[in-house]
Amino acid sequence: MPTGWTDIKKRWAILMSSIDRKTRLLLSIWTIALFVALGCVSGSSGPYPTYAYPQLPVAVSDPHEVWVKCSSLGAPPDAIVSKMYCVDEGAYFELRQFVIELDSMVRKYENTIKEINSLE
Repeated sequence: MPTGWTDIKKRWAILMSSIDRKTRLLLSIWTIALFVALGCVSGSSGPYPTYAYPQLPVAVSDPHEVWVKCSSLGAPPDAIVSKMYCVDEGAYFELRQFVIELDSMVRKYENTIKEINSLE
């Protein structure tokens, strides 16, 4: 061992012998807590942001309540419309807003991925 290492080891032994057991335990707990607090960082405070998934509209979360055959809304049974599904106007705008928000989120993540890849 290098001489500097033995000197550090001796000083550490002197320091630890002068501190009682409870104080050493408390010092160890505080040291571990400090390392955990400084070492663990949540994803939102990291270098790249995370985005919340948009709230699911009823047309996606419960489609049987919203999507109905157009023929049940009064179209003639022999019309081509009878094979199509229709949705309420309110549910349509809710679904449209969801798609816009989802597209925005995907574009943000695509830009972040491009940024990360450019660093490599």
